[in-house]
Amino acid sequence: MGVCTEICSGSFGEFFVWICRFWGIVTAIVSWGVGVETLFYGHYVGYYLICVACATTFLEFVFLINYCVQLCFSPDTCCVSLWKIILKLDDWKKGFFYVALSVLCFLHPVEVWLAIIPGIMFVLNGFFYILKTFKTLADREKVKLAQRPSYDKFDDLQDDLEIGDTVLNPHGTISIMNDETLAEQQDILEC
Repeated sequence: MGVCTEICSGSFGEFFVWICRFWGIVTAIVSWGVGVETLFYGHYVGYYLICVACATTFLEFVFLINYCVQLCFSPDTCCVSLWKIILKLDDWKKGFFYVALSVLCFLHPVEVWLAIIPGIMFVLNGFFYILKTFKTLADREKVKLAQRPSYDKFDDLQDDLEIGDTVLNPHGTISIMNDETLAEQQDILEC
């Protein structure tokens, strides 16, 4: 495993996930505020910012909604199938989506200078989610390594435990080893 994999899968990776979520929620709140403010002054960008704030709020609370969906619905329902499609919009996809949403915030900086603030926040949020992709990949690699069967030279436990000349079988029977079996074993080892 690489250095990035070790860093991303550790406690810093979990902390970074919460930084992404927190920054996304703050971005949604700022978008709501700036959208209402620009609508108050009659700029069309306010409508856009409010729509973007709705989408951002939904996307940032997906992790909470996911817990509710898992608790309320059985895994084989149509609702859960649709929800899995929504869950696919995460990490780098959400990052590029946020960067694309920020473009319209920078169109008329002289008229609506306040829209630059959520635009910058969307770009940073997109960058954070693109970086979060590395943590998700590290977690998936960790799961793959845990599921992969390991090769162990001594995978099966020894059937018999030897104690002196007697051998205890796991079934509880006792057998006595002869010199013949020891000689045969010695011949096998010499070959």
